[in-house]
Order: sequence, then structure tokens, then C-alpha cells
Amino acid sequence: SVTSVGSKSYLKIFWEKIHGGQAMEVMNVEDMDTQDSEDGEEVTAYREIRERLGVVAVRLGSKPKDMYLSEYTIDEEQKRAQLFYSYNDEIIRYSIYLNNQDSSLSQKEEDTLIDNFVIENHQQNIDIKKYKKSNKYRLVAKFDYQGVYYQVKGVMEEDEFLGLIENLIFFD
Repeated sequence: SVTSVGSKSYLKIFWEKIHGGQAMEVMNVEDMDTQDSEDGEEVTAYREIRERLGVVAVRLGSKPKDMYLSEYTIDEEQKRAQLFYSYNDEIIRYSIYLNNQDSSLSQKEEDTLIDNFVIENHQQNIDIKKYKKSNKYRLVAKFDYQGVYYQVKGVMEEDEFLGLIENLIFFD
């Protein structure tokens, strides 16, 4: 790690001399806020899930610009983790649970089911349900991968929700 104060060109020339003109990836610090990177709290959450539940969880990949992890919980006794993302004044809940198929993630479904379909991602069938919630739509995606059960649930535009599901990151 190198920290420099002053003109960036001196550091660049120095770095090029060290690497003998080899190809390098350069990141412009002025554009860093526009570069896609995973939030530090999100990295910590997934690391804790791995350490405390013993699984490498499927991750949400590409998310809408203003969607960020607001909090997460891990329940080792129930072998369950929940990540809560804030997006457009709504909460998107991502649940990860290791209970066997005989157990269930119970929840109240008060909205009206208006559509149910399946998409395939990483050779996984992902069940999508669309509910009418007053003047908005709530979407729920459910799937299992390597014995772990997942659910993504939230109020957002359908194309954005499907973008979340299509960009899930699976680890083999």
C-alpha cells in the first residue's frame, strides 16, 4: 500500500518503473464513487454467515444504485440469516436458512397473488411470486442451492427485482 500527497503523476511514474512497464489496472480516484464495489458491511455480513452458519451463501450481485445493506441478523440456533437492504424507502429482505425441507419459513401472506412464474439462473429454478400491495407490487423469489434455502422479498419494480435475481452470485 502506498499513500501519496501531491501530484498523482509522480506516483504513477514511480509505479511504472517498479513494474517495468507491465500492463496495470489503473483506477482514477476521482471516479471512485462510480466504481461498483461491495459495501464493507455487506462483506462482513457474508463472512459472518460463513463463519457462524458454515455455508458460503449465494450473494446478491448487481443491485440498483441506491440499494444498500442497512442491517443483518444471524441466528445460529435456527441456522438462519437475514439481510435487510434499504431501497426507495422500502426494505428488501434476503433470507438464508439451512433448515431441512420438513421445516418451513412461515410468514403471513396478506396481499393478493397476481402472478407466479419460474426463471432459471445458474441452472437453478427460482420461483417468483408477484403480489398486489395497495398500489405497489411485492415480489418474492424462493430457491434452494446446495442444501441452503433462500428467499428475496421486497417492494420494487419488477424489472429491478428480476435484475437482482438474474445477477445472483453462486459459489460452487
